[in-house]
Order: sequence, then C-alpha cells, then structure tokens
Amino acid sequence: MGNDDNKLIELQNEDIWNEKWDSIFDQYQADLRHGWYVAAFLNSDVETVLEIGAGSFRDIAFLARLGKKIGAFDFSLKACNLAQQKHPNLAKFFWCGDAFSTKLEDASFDASFSNGFIGCFDDVQIYSLIKEQLRVTKKQMVITLHNGHNQGFKNYFIEKKIADNLYEIRFFTLDEIKVILDKFSFCYKIFPVGKAYKYLEDTLIKNNASLAEIKECILSQKMQYLESSERLMVVIDI
Repeated sequence: MGNDDNKLIELQNEDIWNEKWDSIFDQYQADLRHGWYVAAFLNSDVETVLEIGAGSFRDIAFLARLGKKIGAFDFSLKACNLAQQKHPNLAKFFWCGDAFSTKLEDASFDASFSNGFIGCFDDVQIYSLIKEQLRVTKKQMVITLHNGHNQGFKNYFIEKKIADNLYEIRFFTLDEIKVILDKFSFCYKIFPVGKAYKYLEDTLIKNNASLAEIKECILSQKMQYLESSERLMVVIDI
C-alpha cells in the first residue's frame, strides 16, 4: 500500500474526525459560500435536498433557511451531535450514517450534494460513493472537489498538512474528474467556484446578491478563472 493510500485511510478514520470537530466545528460555520453556490444551481423543481458527508452541516442548514426540506448525515458522531446542538430545530433531520450504504430508499431526495467529501477516498471508493448517491437522488446531484489547477491553493494545503493531517485531502484536475464521471451515463457540467472572498461570485455573496445573479456570474466565467478558483463544482442532471 502506498503512502498516499495510508493518508487517505487516516482521513476515513472516525476517531480522528471526532477529535477534530471538537476544535473546528464553530469556526467552520462562518463560510457559507458553498451553500450559496449549490442553491444558485438547484433546479426550480427541487424541494428536498440531502447533504452527504455534511461535517459542519453549515451548507444544509443554510439551504433549510432558504426553505428547502432537508436531510444530512456524516459518519462522525461528534459532528452530528454538535450540529444537532447548534440547530435544534433541524436536529431530527441530521443523523450519523455511512455514505457507501445510506439505508435510504431509492430516489429519496430531489437533489443531493457533497463538498470536498470525496477527496478523502481513492477512485474505486469514489465510484461506489457516487453510485450510492445516484441511487438515492431523483433529479440533480452536486459534487464539489478541491481544484487541482490552483497551484497556490494546493501549496497552502501542502504547508498546512505538515502539522495537520486533515489537509491531506485530494485535489482533482478536470481530466481526473472526467475519468471518474465518464463511467456513468448521466450528463454533467463542471464549474470553477470560490474566489477567496475577494471577487466575482464571492463578492456577490458578500453583497447578498440574488441566486440568479450568482449563477449567471459563475456561468459567464466558463473556465477563465480555472487556475485561481478554489473548488470545482460538478452539477449533474439525472
């Protein structure tokens, strides 16, 4: 087994995440940008939304505030408990679960999403995760990954992971994403998102712009800011 495989195994260790969420859960609540990105791209007929590997549960709580009927789970019991304490009105919609075998019925939710989650796994595992996500989703999926074309962002993670193994998460290029997704028959589009709070869609979010304006901003960029965006957001129509 290679060194990279060993690092991914650490990222799949519940005990490590249980310990980590105690110290980082609150600080993760402030950045709602990904919730805005997802909300901007959800189709108008989407009423129910599932977050997979929710972690901080911040994005799904944001979508609940927008009026969506939600569900969310994470394999970390600590994360789930903290989320239920922070959002008591949503507690019954949060649970501890396994993304490889969710125990949900087929097509349980109109839409589903994850943010960075699949970067904790190898390609074979990712295929299984997407297959299960596809099974429980009726209309639309969003999968967001760390952007392998942004060398500055990668370097930041390389520096941080010296002291914190949670920064060992995988980054993906467009070609690497396509190798995984082209095994499926669904249609998808990839959008670079996340501008370090400084410009374009992130400025619109700070200024409380409409979801339509945020979506148009992201669509109009195409791949112009591929090397400076933090994430690659894959939007899948089923």
